[in-house]
Amino acid sequence: MADKKYVRIMKEIDSNGNGYPFKLNEINETDRCNTKSKDPKEFGGFNFTTEDKALRWTIRGNTLYEVEIPTDAKTLEIVDETYPEGIYKSNKIIIKNPKELTENIIMDLYKKSDLPETSYFQCLAFLALRNYKEVCRKIIKDKVTEENVKTVIKTFKSFLSVSEKEKTDCYKEVEEMLEEIKDIRLINQFIDREPYIKQLTHKNYHTILKNITYYQNFFQKIFKLA
Repeated sequence: MADKKYVRIMKEIDSNGNGYPFKLNEINETDRCNTKSKDPKEFGGFNFTTEDKALRWTIRGNTLYEVEIPTDAKTLEIVDETYPEGIYKSNKIIIKNPKELTENIIMDLYKKSDLPETSYFQCLAFLALRNYKEVCRKIIKDKVTEENVKTVIKTFKSFLSVSEKEKTDCYKEVEEMLEEIKDIRLINQFIDREPYIKQLTHKNYHTILKNITYYQNFFQKIFKLA
C-alpha cells in the first residue's frame, strides 16, 4: 500500500453522517470495526480511497484530505464486484492537508483518474450540479462521442433526481451540449466550438440537406396559408 496516495473527501471536518468527530493531524480510531472480518459490511471502520479513484467521491463533500495509515492499523481493501473499485477501510487513519474542492482541484483529480466509463457519466451529473463548468466541458470533450451519447444522457439524467428548480446554469448547459451532440441537425452549432467539434461526414451532410428541405417546405406551406 505504500506506493499509493490515499485521500478522503468530506464536508469540512464532518464524517458524512456517521457522527465521528475527526481530528486533524492526529490518529483517529474507531471501535466500530471488526478487524477479524473480511466482509466490508462487518469490518466497518473508516472509508478512504486512492487519488485516481477520488473523482467519483467528490459527491460526498467539499474538502479533500490526505490520508495516512498508522503502522499498527488494520486495513482492508475491498475486492467485491458489488462495490466500486478503490475503496479501503481501516480502524485507524490520520487526515491531514485539507483542500477545498475548487475547480482546479477537481480538474487535477480528473486528470489523475482511472475509472470505468460509466463513472465519468455519473460524475458529470453531480459536477454539473455544483457548477464545475470547465471540468464538465473537459469530460464531455474526452469521453462523449456520437456513438455513446445516448448512454451518457441516460446515465446523466438517471444518476441524480434533479428538479427544474434545482438545475444550475452549468447543469442546463451540459444538458444542451449532450442533446446537441446527439442531434446531427444541430451540427452547425459545433463548428469551431468547444468542448466538442462534430465531424461533418458525407452522410451527415445529406441528412442536414434533407432537414433543410423539410423545413423550407414546411414554412412555405405556412406562408401560403397566411
